[in-house]
Amino acid sequence: ENRNNVDSNFKNYLINLKNLLFIYLYQFLISLKIVFSSFIHRLIALCHPEKSIKNQIVLITGSGGYLGRHLALEFAKRNAILVLWDVNEDANRQTVEQLKSQGFFKIYPFKVDLTDQKAIKSTAERIRLTLGHVSVVLMVAAASFKAKSILDTNFEQDIEMHFKISYLSQLWLIQEFLQPMINKNWGHFLTVSSNSALIDMPLISSYASFKLAQTKLIETLREELIFNGIDGVKTTIAYPSILKG
Repeated sequence: ENRNNVDSNFKNYLINLKNLLFIYLYQFLISLKIVFSSFIHRLIALCHPEKSIKNQIVLITGSGGYLGRHLALEFAKRNAILVLWDVNEDANRQTVEQLKSQGFFKIYPFKVDLTDQKAIKSTAERIRLTLGHVSVVLMVAAASFKAKSILDTNFEQDIEMHFKISYLSQLWLIQEFLQPMINKNWGHFLTVSSNSALIDMPLISSYASFKLAQTKLIETLREELIFNGIDGVKTTIAYPSILKG
């Protein structure tokens, strides 16, 4: 009987080891796909001149965060007019101060709660009336999350906020700014997704689900633009891993 138990445990160990190796191999292949895809896109980009955004209005959500601040600086270097949205006024002010300290002054910060559709709509209308047409929308804002099992996931703490920021706010932003881009046949939407939308990992079910939904929203937008023959409005999806800050 003991021998049978040992044999059974050993078989279970081999099965678990096989499954684990399969998961690692699958994730490795997905990572290779991402690297290869990035390499191809980089080659394509090198073959085309960089799009000029001089004096174009660029809206960045989550501009008070590390990535949003970095993108604001990069677009400021390219002489864009920056519209910076963040719910954290202090963090957004730091971004503005950093930009001004480096000689960039075409900056318009706004406090916007991205979970509030009315706030998005009213601020978008204010920008159209005072500044003009938004050419580029960088959807960078994200809600913080804690690793949790599916059984421990809570709607209010882990789902509601992520759903509004990762998906609904981006849908609302597209609805606000897409039609003027189509009318001019000129514009760009960028969303910051996550590699968790591509690679299966434990303890991040809600976060990964919304990042995947966010990705599919932009992919669907891209297909709708192609379907309707709109070739001047572009989309980009970024898949970062772990971000500093």
